[in-house]
This record gives sequence, C-alpha cells and structure tokens, in this order.
Amino acid sequence: LVLSRTLTEEQFLSWGWRIGFWLSVVIVAIGYYIRTRVTDAPIFLEVQKKVEQEEHVRYGVLEVLRRYPRGVFTAMGLRFAENIMYYLVVTFSITYLVVNEVNTAEILGYMVIAHIVHMIVIPLIGGLADRIGRKPVYFIGAVLAGTWGFFAFPMFDTKSPVVILLAICIGLVI
Repeated sequence: LVLSRTLTEEQFLSWGWRIGFWLSVVIVAIGYYIRTRVTDAPIFLEVQKKVEQEEHVRYGVLEVLRRYPRGVFTAMGLRFAENIMYYLVVTFSITYLVVNEVNTAEILGYMVIAHIVHMIVIPLIGGLADRIGRKPVYFIGAVLAGTWGFFAFPMFDTKSPVVILLAICIGLVI
C-alpha cells in the first residue's frame, strides 16, 4: 500500500514490487527468533517428556498417517478449502477490481482495513466454535464461502468504496 502510494506506476512495476519480497526477510528473522529463543508452552513440554519416557510409542509423520489417515486427510482438505477462499478474496478480488478500473492504492487500502477486521473476528469466531461446536461454525462458513461470489462480485461492480470494502470484509470473515 505504501509503495503503491509513493511510487509512480512505472517505478512500482520496474522495481518497487520487489521490496515486499525483500521485506519478508524481517518475517523470516522473527520466525527464526521464535523457533530458537522462545520456549514451548509448559503443557507441551510435559507431554513431550511423557512421550520420551514411553520408548515404544512413535509419533512420526508416517505413524500418524498410518494411525489416523481419515483425520489427517480431512484436516488437509478443510485447510485446502479455507486457503482457496482466502486467496480468492484477496488475490482474485484485486485483479477483478483493477480490471474494473478501481485504483490499486484504494484496493490495497481496503485490503488493509479488511485484514484488521479479519484479525479481530478470528478470536470471536473461535470463541463461538468453543460455545456451539466447531462443526456448526465450519458448516456455516463453508455454506457462506460457497455463496460469497454470488453477492461479492455484484457488490464490486457498484464501484462504491463502502460496498467494495464490505464485500472484501465479508469474504475475509467467511
């Protein structure tokens, strides 16, 4: 967003877009710090110690796949669907809106706001899943994800900033 607002389109297309990739070094450094310096939760350490004491128990990837194939592949499928929805909302929305002559900087501003809403809503939906169960919450999310495009793209076509932002926020919340 900052780059698209401060650079000309020519500058952004020739070299500016690379800056985001270089900034990922910061994320890698933070991840490295967390993996090497932050200790695991006490409950995890306790379970890990217990597993180490039971020499005959194995919990490697192949063992987990052998023992729990349905659970592993179900979880993989669910995450696959969630990722498709996320990237549809984020990536395809940008492309669709640019083709429909919405300013790129505006779209990126909408994305920042929508991601802030997304960040706030995630723990709220997690709390709802704790209260009523994960399956009903996931089912509602799946149904809404299947219908999002039918109302989002007409909302995008309005070219109204508030309506476009609402469509993106709804998509990320789903």
